[in-house]
Amino acid sequence: MGWLQRLRAWVAQANNASFAAQAAYDDWVPGFEALFVRQGRDWPRFYAAVRQLAQLPAFERAAQLQQWAQEQQLG
Repeated sequence: MGWLQRLRAWVAQANNASFAAQAAYDDWVPGFEALFVRQGRDWPRFYAAVRQLAQLPAFERAAQLQQWAQEQQLG
């Protein structure tokens, strides 16, 4: 099954909870992309940084991810 067929199948079964989960995921992508760049696009370094980030309280993680995303956007 191709990606378009999988997408259509997901959308056909999606509900508000599905869309909320997708939106929550999408909110964090820019921060994690920025972290990946900050780690030299090196997967092992990125994973280690994510493990460190996971040790922070949720509100601090969110603030850090938002800060990195903003810094990345500004260049």
